[in-house]
Amino acid sequence: MSPKVLKVIFAAGGTGGHIFPAFALAETLKSTIDSNIRFDTLNILFIGSDYGLETRLVPEANYALEMLPIRGIARSLSIKNIIRNLQFPFRVLISILKMNRILQDFKPDLVIGTGGYASGIPVRQAIKKGIPVFLQEQNSYPGLTTRMFSDAATHVYITYDDARKHLNTHHISNFGNPVRSNLVRRPPMEVYSKFALNPKRKTLFIFGGSQGAHAINQFLITYIREFAYQINFQILWQTGEKDFEACNKAASQSLNISVVPFIKDMGAAFSMATLVISRAGAMALAEIISFGLPSILIPLPSATANHQYHNAKTLENEGAAIIIEESKLEFDPLLELFQDLFSHEEKLKLMSQNTFQLAKPHASQDIINSILEHIN
Repeated sequence: MSPKVLKVIFAAGGTGGHIFPAFALAETLKSTIDSNIRFDTLNILFIGSDYGLETRLVPEANYALEMLPIRGIARSLSIKNIIRNLQFPFRVLISILKMNRILQDFKPDLVIGTGGYASGIPVRQAIKKGIPVFLQEQNSYPGLTTRMFSDAATHVYITYDDARKHLNTHHISNFGNPVRSNLVRRPPMEVYSKFALNPKRKTLFIFGGSQGAHAINQFLITYIREFAYQINFQILWQTGEKDFEACNKAASQSLNISVVPFIKDMGAAFSMATLVISRAGAMALAEIISFGLPSILIPLPSATANHQYHNAKTLENEGAAIIIEESKLEFDPLLELFQDLFSHEEKLKLMSQNTFQLAKPHASQDIINSILEHIN
């Protein structure tokens, strides 16, 4: 008898917020198939865009990758963006033709879409060919791919119940957001040495997602050394590649500030954090929650339907986080907030406990179990 192979396509791309949930599900699928008597082996293929982080992250994770020439619509007006947007219909057509060839050659048993502009065409073409499609949505306001194809998908997995009202289907489960298995708490001495920081000091971890947050970085460039001087804590600051040089220059000669462009080992960073400052993207919040960390959240104001604010509000309502809107980001109020939190350890402890209450540690396994039940 020939071996039974389960062939799965993951359609994900653009940002880490779409790619990392796919990695978490792929890891869980591999370990589940190893103990599943129905399948002898698993074949995974990622579909992404020529222009997203997946071009680097997927090969680093040792998964096969096929890339489409699709690119998101540019929203700001400039000659460069107008030319880019005029190319969009041609990119769509070429991507559809390439995706049809991939589906014909790979012959997937199912497609899992986790969002981003790279996921729409693979999901659409799979549905047209009658291939079971499963969508995993990270945000309170679902992304375009989830909204467009939820009615034709076999099942949709959401993170926030608010997402239900935006989707035209009853085939929905809320299992939480999948988090990578390597995001586990680590021994203090091991992680502090990674960033040349002091294990005896409290640590403020600042990050704006996988690509940084420019507005937050610009604010901190002015005040970062003053914050570090005024309060007895140290700072780990992930800036993103674009702002790294300016941020590093602003923090230079400060022994208790470590500035890095990108952190691949986020488990190490979270393990040493006492308090987090972050945007409110769904993946960032899922990781913060999994470590039970108190947080100050600065939602991206331009996020579609203000979904980052609604994501953050869920945590604030549970006493797990404090929201500061970007337009209200000022030195004195933020300094007072730091002084209050770092001088009252019981407040940080209570926020941490409230954050842990929101955790869904089995999200990846619950989603994969559900998918395998459906394809039975």
